Amino acid sequence: MVENRCQHLTPGDGLPCRYYIRPIVKEEPGFCQRPDTFRCVEAMKHKLPAISYSSLTDFIACRRRYYHRTVEGLQVKPQHLPESAKLSKGWDLFSRAMHEPGFDYLPGIQELQFTPEQNAKLSALMRAYEDLEIDHNPDEARCQYEVRIPVGQTNIKGYIHRLYPKYFVETKFTTRPDFYQEKENLTFQLGTYFMTDDSLEYAVVEITRAPALKTGYGRLSDEDMAHYESRLHSDVCSRPSFYFSGYNKESRTFGVKFWRSEFDLEEIRHTYEAVLQEIRVCAQRGHWWENHLACHIPAPCPYLSIKKSGVISEEIYERRAVPDWCRDVCSLTEAVSRMCEVKNPCPKWGKEVKQSEGTK
Repeated sequence: MVENRCQHLTPGDGLPCRYYIRPIVKEEPGFCQRPDTFRCVEAMKHKLPAISYSSLTDFIACRRRYYHRTVEGLQVKPQHLPESAKLSKGWDLFSRAMHEPGFDYLPGIQELQFTPEQNAKLSALMRAYEDLEIDHNPDEARCQYEVRIPVGQTNIKGYIHRLYPKYFVETKFTTRPDFYQEKENLTFQLGTYFMTDDSLEYAVVEITRAPALKTGYGRLSDEDMAHYESRLHSDVCSRPSFYFSGYNKESRTFGVKFWRSEFDLEEIRHTYEAVLQEIRVCAQRGHWWENHLACHIPAPCPYLSIKKSGVISEEIYERRAVPDWCRDVCSLTEAVSRMCEVKNPCPKWGKEVKQSEGTK
């Protein structure tokens, strides 16, 4: 196998590369200071970033999608997300506020820049959720609970929406509630979280249907947004089980339950191990091949415009920022190295630095 070498690799300043930013988490590869890169691809030949169920499924679906998201650090700007993704993020924020006293969801909602129609849809659901007095036990939940478990030399990481002593809850907002009632479509997510804690007995998936009533057509062509929101709200309240899967009128709860025993956790771990090996091979070869069959299934890929145009639009995409604490530690270490006149004090991807002929 021919190993690919980064064309910008330039040893210097006591670093394996002058653009290298060392990470705080020693098990992970560092970052790159170049504006067109996020992770250091050379470091990824030796160490891999922590992997989540979503990055796992990204790689399984399409290697190029994983590369855009994890290596290049590209993400769609909130205001340019498709409606389904915008409403889903908005609903997650609202749900968190219902279970975490003091959490303010409004800044996140404003960042999404909803259209008036999108705002009416989400507002109607929020009002209906409160009017139906759905039980949310805010004092018991730990929201956005971070979990990490080792797999080989890497970590599996994730954020559980709500964690309780014996179970956890995940929220889904979708136009196709039946999709999330099939165990196979949730295996990697739920199975990953079951792996992190042996005491978790089951999971509840709270599935909310996205409103689909139309406005602005025919006799509703002149309908204003206030009337549209009111009509949506009435529809949700009149048939809550249609919008909130598994709604129980007596307990004021909803959701679909999945038991720990339904998932082959050992097989899921083996999948992570196999995928991590393949990620390392892709990093060594410098090739992250495309899966054209995944461009439109189950939904259009968020990076499809890059594939079609060959251009990364600054209007649509933004690059994840390297954590400030990584930059601060890197700058401090370099300064101390120069003050002490220590020759090549920094490790090269975990090994001693060797100078090239051009830097001696």
